[in-house]
Amino acid sequence: MGCFIFLVLAIILGYIACIAIAKKKPKKTLIMYGYPPYGKVWLSIYHRRKTDEWIFEWDDLFDDGRPSDWGHISEDFMFADKAATKEEIQSARKKLKKRGYY
Repeated sequence: MGCFIFLVLAIILGYIACIAIAKKKPKKTLIMYGYPPYGKVWLSIYHRRKTDEWIFEWDDLFDDGRPSDWGHISEDFMFADKAATKEEIQSARKKLKKRGYY
């Protein structure tokens, strides 16, 4: 019986610790979204301002691919979000360029 109580208590404390860690993550701000040049799947670029962490999320699971009626695949269809600063947009474009998209 004592082991069972200890196990349940350990699970509860682990769950509480996970919640506390998840809440401490800084908010991520959407900077850009769309299809980069020669990109075939949707890309969302986020920035965690407090930690200066950049997050690139490729939506290759549910995305049907770049629509052919949006023009040639070499065209840039990355859009800046309203919450993004000019500096963040420039940084995101530089990071995409390093990855070979511009």
